Amino acid sequence: MFAQHLKQKAVIFAGLAYIALSLFHIPDKIFRHGFDKNAPAQLFALLIAAGGYSIFVALKRERFNFAPLVQYGALSLLLTQLASLLMSGSLISSLIGDTGRYVGTISTIALVVVALFHTQFRFEAFITLLRYYVIAIELIVLIALAQHFKLIELPGDHGMTSTLGNIDFFAAFVGTSLPLIFLLAMYSSIRIRVALVGAALLNVIALRFAGPQHNR
Repeated sequence: MFAQHLKQKAVIFAGLAYIALSLFHIPDKIFRHGFDKNAPAQLFALLIAAGGYSIFVALKRERFNFAPLVQYGALSLLLTQLASLLMSGSLISSLIGDTGRYVGTISTIALVVVALFHTQFRFEAFITLLRYYVIAIELIVLIALAQHFKLIELPGDHGMTSTLGNIDFFAAFVGTSLPLIFLLAMYSSIRIRVALVGAALLNVIALRFAGPQHNR
């Protein structure tokens, strides 16, 4: 009973932490001329999460059961990343990624660790966590729409950036979230399904407004 309670608290904590991280935004007075100035903080948070998950798995190995297909897939990705790293000709740049974006081998491996950890959630717990994820996504979208209609002003790149600071990041974040909304709708009540359909339509509208025809 106590273990189950701890698991529920862990899911709630993970969900709230995701919302907090999604809404995090460095003011313009800090790193005024920094490109994608949220990226260093986001990379740091990702590495902390991946490191924490790795330590937890190492200490509690008996509690984790990764399917062979998952293990082979993760190993294949790791080997291809290392091969790419060694053949890049610029070890540090490939390891860290482009300055200001940090999309390199380190962030890729960290994302794989986080994804592997999430495979261990019970499906019911994952659906609960997904609700928090969708809430964060819709808050990001509402902030961007408020930006578009000039109700609020946020520092960042040109166009609808919300708290992500870059219109490309915003479009990718919202666009790739649509399958998650549909998945959540499959396991929700009728009323929630109606709300989720409305959320999906709102996201499509936001993506439309974020297009080049509205941001010239």
